[in-house]
Amino acid sequence: MGRRVYVETNFIIAVANGEHEANDKILDAAQDASIDLALPQICIDEALSASIKDRARMQTFLAPLRPEVREYGRSRQSPTSRAASSRLQSAILAIDKADGERLRRLKTTLSRLVKLAKLLPASLSDIAIQDELLRDPYDAIIAKTVADENKALGCESLFLTGNDDFDSESLRTLLVDSKVRRVHHPEKVLAMLRSTAPEAGGSE
Repeated sequence: MGRRVYVETNFIIAVANGEHEANDKILDAAQDASIDLALPQICIDEALSASIKDRARMQTFLAPLRPEVREYGRSRQSPTSRAASSRLQSAILAIDKADGERLRRLKTTLSRLVKLAKLLPASLSDIAIQDELLRDPYDAIIAKTVADENKALGCESLFLTGNDDFDSESLRTLLVDSKVRRVHHPEKVLAMLRSTAPEAGGSE
């Protein structure tokens, strides 16, 4: 088994949105066991919750537009109005379709991650991060879960996250003390993995 790499909610969203080819390469590395990928289970909840809220927000935005646009296109005296209404209705349909496709990609991404990554149950056994729990419970639980898991492993591991909230003093200390190194970009993760990969016939 390869080096342990932790990922979090932003990785899920980035893969679902097709951001950074390096993210797909990380999943490929997990599939061929070049890395040992791990994901706090709560990240799945957060990704789904955020996507559902985004869809609800979009539908709230589009709902009042639909009847207004249809009404605008009923003008018999203005071909320009009818044409504009037709274009706007097409745009609304395209937005709705794109939003549905985004949710389907998210489901596909989650299905793949569940197969490739070790899912970590939430850990809350530290009074020292209570302030972080009140400020951002998701980030605090993710950091604590990763730290506890890696402390049990007893090895140096990577944590891919571009979320600067993990730079708070308490969460940063928690991760560093557990031998977890934060990495901001997937390309950097791949570069670090290449630099530590054993040569043919050798070992790390």
